[in-house]
Amino acid sequence: MFGATGATLLGSALFFGTPADAGFAALRGTVQTPRSVSCGVTCKIPVLLRLPSVTVVRVDVVGRRAVRRGRVGNHAVRWILRVTPGRSGTVVLRIRIAGYRVLTRRVRLIRGQGRTHHASRTFTGVSAGTVASCALESSGQVFCWGVGTDGELGDGAMRNSSTPVRVAGIDDAIQLASGAAHTCALRRVGTVVCWGHNFFGQLGDGTTVNRGAPVPVVGLTNVVQLSANFANTCAVLGDGTVRCWGRSDTGSLGDGTPPADSLASIPHPVAVTGLQDASEVSVGGTHVCALRRTGTVACWGDNRWNQLGNGSTDPASLPTEVPNVGDATDIASSQVRTCVVLSAGAVICWGDNDKGQLGTGVPSKSAGPATVQGLTAGETLTGGINDAMCARQRGATTPVCWGENDFGQLGSIVSATLTQPLTVPLDGVDQVSLGRQHSCAIAALKIYCWGENADGELGDGTTTSRVTPRLVTIN
Repeated sequence: MFGATGATLLGSALFFGTPADAGFAALRGTVQTPRSVSCGVTCKIPVLLRLPSVTVVRVDVVGRRAVRRGRVGNHAVRWILRVTPGRSGTVVLRIRIAGYRVLTRRVRLIRGQGRTHHASRTFTGVSAGTVASCALESSGQVFCWGVGTDGELGDGAMRNSSTPVRVAGIDDAIQLASGAAHTCALRRVGTVVCWGHNFFGQLGDGTTVNRGAPVPVVGLTNVVQLSANFANTCAVLGDGTVRCWGRSDTGSLGDGTPPADSLASIPHPVAVTGLQDASEVSVGGTHVCALRRTGTVACWGDNRWNQLGNGSTDPASLPTEVPNVGDATDIASSQVRTCVVLSAGAVICWGDNDKGQLGTGVPSKSAGPATVQGLTAGETLTGGINDAMCARQRGATTPVCWGENDFGQLGSIVSATLTQPLTVPLDGVDQVSLGRQHSCAIAALKIYCWGENADGELGDGTTTSRVTPRLVTIN
């Protein structure tokens, strides 16, 4: 997962397969680091770890004295390694997980201005909604901009702002996930807070009252990953189970509640039936899919556009396995489709394809998974409110996107719909998030946005739409 709904914090995820010691069960977790860090006199390198079972982890910077060691597994944790820039522009992180192979990650150190790293804010997460966007600072603070009349900006003011404002009361967030008009933040302790529009109970606070400042999701602990879309939010817990809340009339809560003809909602988390081994969940417009530790995928909810990938158009109120998918390593959902990266690097998608949004090159109906053209080394994916997808390939520093592009939100004016992946003109990207008609990304720990800007959702202080990425300045 790479940004957007259920946005990944710090860049690409690494998925662990079978360990060297056959006595261990297969482990699927994530270790995330930035590709680059802005430095003053010192550099702070954040490392996010999510592991499904408690184990000992050691992270050190090769050739430096920066070391962190501890037990990880109850919930997502963020470690900060402090180093001095030195002569080398790149450092190597060595990550040892007990009983598993040693991982290495390279991080580029960018010399900045001022005495310390804090002279210029740096960001590790971004999440775009319909007409608002939010960014996660490396300190754990959150900033939002755009439409705020239903509380989307989280500062308590219930008003719009074309420049970023700080969300009230949060200084320990480690992940963001946005729906159409609400955002949720995962905190370091494994709890979740949400704010914004709440007509369907998508904030999970037990009410349907809009909230202009963060409120806790009731009864939810030990969360390791979040995802949100239109009016639903879901969370993966440390034990592999999944909780969902919000709109329920399409079966998208996965608890067996049958689809209904009238709008219905459940404003508190409920357990998805039958899932005990989820490693990641991704929420679409009215459907949800989960990646399991086995590499298989299960989906539930609305299925009018084949978005459950099972060859049917019947809805499902319980998780249904996607056929012929057994080695997926990442997953992302958009409005009416879902895509996964396979272990060999190919990307396959299923769902609505009336304009060629599956990336196959042609606008033809597909009842099951179809292969995206031109992607052979896929690593991470992002979906979102928009009918589009983005991917980053192994070794690449620029993402590619395809799907709905009517406002240039995919960084191009070639066509209103891109039927094949096209490169976004922004280098050094760690993460992308797709809103309804705009997009945002993190590149070199800074925030960039582009696309429609009628409501200030690009955060540049104007209402001028942009086709090319524009830096968001947060003071």
